[in-house]
Amino acid sequence: MFRLLRAWDAERELSPADFQYILSPRDALSQARIFYEISSDHYHYPDNISCHDVPRRKSGNLSLFSAPDKRRQRGYADNVYDDTQRNIDEGWIIGIDTHAQWDNRRNPFYFDEDSNLVYDCFMDHYHEWFESEVRKAYEKCLNNHNGRKPAPTVKQAYYGDAPVQHAQAAKTINSKAAGRLLAAGGIYNGNIEGFHDTAQQLGGDAPAGYDQVMDNKGLIIAGASVAAGAMMGRIPVSELEELGKTIPNGATANKNGNLISELKDVTQKQLDKKFKHAIDFGVTSTKKNPETLGYFHDAIKSHMKDTDTFKLGTYGFVKDSNVFFNPNSNSAVVLGESGNFITGFKLDSTSAQYDNYIKNGILR
Repeated sequence: MFRLLRAWDAERELSPADFQYILSPRDALSQARIFYEISSDHYHYPDNISCHDVPRRKSGNLSLFSAPDKRRQRGYADNVYDDTQRNIDEGWIIGIDTHAQWDNRRNPFYFDEDSNLVYDCFMDHYHEWFESEVRKAYEKCLNNHNGRKPAPTVKQAYYGDAPVQHAQAAKTINSKAAGRLLAAGGIYNGNIEGFHDTAQQLGGDAPAGYDQVMDNKGLIIAGASVAAGAMMGRIPVSELEELGKTIPNGATANKNGNLISELKDVTQKQLDKKFKHAIDFGVTSTKKNPETLGYFHDAIKSHMKDTDTFKLGTYGFVKDSNVFFNPNSNSAVVLGESGNFITGFKLDSTSAQYDNYIKNGILR
C-alpha cells in the first residue's frame, strides 16, 4: 500500500530492506495526488497546516485509476499542494509502497550484490537533497537494526528472459503500449517468440500492440541495430521505451511537444458546448463553471503537449479539420483549419470508429 511519511519517521518506522521501495519524487507525487488530500480545497483553514506535515489520507476505496487532486489554478494560493510537492522533491517527505514489485523506472534506490544502498535515478534528475535525506534516514535505520544489511534487490528481468511470472502478476498492464514495449524487448534480446507469448498472456490490447511493432519493418530494422549495438554496452531503458512507441503510417509525431503550436484558439463558448466530454480528459467534476471550464482548457493543452499524441487524418463532419490522437488515453482533439478547438472525446478501442480512424485516418 502506498504511503507518505516524513524522512525522520522513516528511520524508525521502516526496516532497512524497505528503502529499496521508496518511489521517485515524480511517482510519489503522482500517487499522493490520488491517495492524499493535497489540495487546500480539502481544508477549512489550510494556512494553519504546518508546511512539514504529511497531508491527510483520503478515505474510501481508492485505486491508481481514481481521480487525482489538482493544484488550484494559477493566481490562487495552494499552500498544501505546494508544500507537499516541495517536501517530496527535497526528500523531507517520501513516498513508498512495500507491496509493489521493485521497478527501476519507479524506484531509484536498490541494494547491490554487496547489499549497499545504491541511488540510480535513471535518466531523471531530482533535487540533491532527496538522495541525501533518504541516505541519512537509511543510515539511522540501519544503526537501529544493529547494522544488519538487507539482501540484494531482486530485479525483474524486463528485458532479459521473457518475463512470464511478471505477466501473471500484472494482468492489468495489457495496453497496446505494453505490447509494443514487449515487442521491442523481444527484438533487443533476440527472444521474439518468448516475448510474444508474454503479450498473449497479458491479453487485452497487448497482443495487438505487439503485432503493430512486428508489422512495422522500420521498427524491426531499428531493433536489429539496437541489438547489434548491445555489444557496446546496455542502452538505457528509456531509449528502448522510445523504440516501443509506434504511430500509424501518415501520422505526424509530436516531437518535443511541438503540436501545441497548432492550437490557436479555444473559446469559452466551445468549451461550454463540449463540456460533456471533459471527463474524457480527466476533468472529474460535472459542474460547469469558469473553474471547471479552465480545467477542461488546461487538459486540452496538456493533450496537445503530450509527446505520445500524434496528428492523423480529419474529422469527417468538419471540412479541412485535423485530429490529434493520444493512444494512451484513446482521446482525440479536433481542430479546425485555423487551429480553433472544435471538439474532443474518447474513442472505444474495440469499435469500428476506432479501427476506421487508425487505418484510414478518418474520424466520424
